[in-house]
Amino acid sequence: MKTPLKNTISFLGKENERNELDFNTWKANRLIFLFAYLILFLLKPYSLDTLSIGQQMIHITIYSLIYCIAYSLSAIIFMPFNISVKWTKFKELCAAIVFIMIAWLLILGFMLYDDTIFFTVDRAQVIEVIAQKCLVCVLFSTMGLGSLILVMLFFVGEYNLGKRKIPGENMEVNTEKISIRGKNKNEQLELCNDTFILAKSEGHYVKIYYYNAFRQTRHYLMRNSLKELEKLTRQSSNICKCHKSYLINMDCVKSVIENPNRPYIYLRDFKGKIPVSKEKVQEIKEYRKNHISVF
Repeated sequence: MKTPLKNTISFLGKENERNELDFNTWKANRLIFLFAYLILFLLKPYSLDTLSIGQQMIHITIYSLIYCIAYSLSAIIFMPFNISVKWTKFKELCAAIVFIMIAWLLILGFMLYDDTIFFTVDRAQVIEVIAQKCLVCVLFSTMGLGSLILVMLFFVGEYNLGKRKIPGENMEVNTEKISIRGKNKNEQLELCNDTFILAKSEGHYVKIYYYNAFRQTRHYLMRNSLKELEKLTRQSSNICKCHKSYLINMDCVKSVIENPNRPYIYLRDFKGKIPVSKEKVQEIKEYRKNHISVF
């Protein structure tokens, strides 16, 4: 029989889908700045109502920027450098806590600096200023606004989820898992169909290009063969071996160049042309015709 503790651990260990805005931190920070500015202006936490209008505007702008900085730092700290490490609910919770704690410390630091306590050596005065600022009150205000920001990002991400077209502008997201193991120790890569871009044979190795959790193009070199990868992706309708040295995601195809002597294709987010065998040209064109809507 599972105990509440085991249920909690099991729940936190479940894989969690990344927020749509995690793929675009610049867009997320713009939303955070505007949202934080609006809430700070309306509710005036952090004793903002005791300041003049001009001082309020300056402090609100700085606090809004601090929330953007805190979000960016938490994203960097928890950026999954290896996509084979799954993103769990526990990591999502930790990222939220780190975001709020960084914001709290930065806001507290600004408040203390704003009172010019760093220009005094009087220890009693420093303690008095810290007590006046009420660490707990600042923490609760930061937790409240930080939680509202995270809720806002969640709902905006959910709203955008249905409209997300990655890798192709008009393609539905395919989340079927692909688990790839290399012949060397600890060589493992777990991808979704929509994050795979292509695999290129390089002697006894294969270089796999993919999107990381932030939709940035990355590559992974492992000791394996293209033939083995072809077996692993046999059930994936969007992946095909277009050439003896290349395995591609047809959803990523940007254009097909039907050169009579040597046809080739261009992929999104990949520089350079990919050779295509003549018998595969028609297959790729048919797939694009059936899966990509033209508006």
